[in-house]
Amino acid sequence: RLLGEVIRFVNDILLSAPSIVIGLFVYALVVQHTRFSALAGALALAFIVLPVVVRTTDEMLRLVPSQMREAALSLGIPQWKVTVHVLYRAAAPGILTGVLLALARIS
Repeated sequence: RLLGEVIRFVNDILLSAPSIVIGLFVYALVVQHTRFSALAGALALAFIVLPVVVRTTDEMLRLVPSQMREAALSLGIPQWKVTVHVLYRAAAPGILTGVLLALARIS
């Protein structure tokens, strides 16, 4: 529970950071030490994409009705199978929308 709150907090900070700040941060950490800018570019783009995808995935999973979870659990399905087979399938269109929004942001 605490780990989830910390991850949400860090994700919100990364989501609100401007892309130029992320780029300069990665440049200072990666390019100045390794002199390899392709890796730094990929890392910077990943830092831009990741918070959008995490936020939209989290919101879409929260929007899945609790009756779907309860129905699957009442059938005796383990929690991890409920998450993989029921929740992700129900939230898939929203997750795909988040991925597309993130790709549009880095474009």
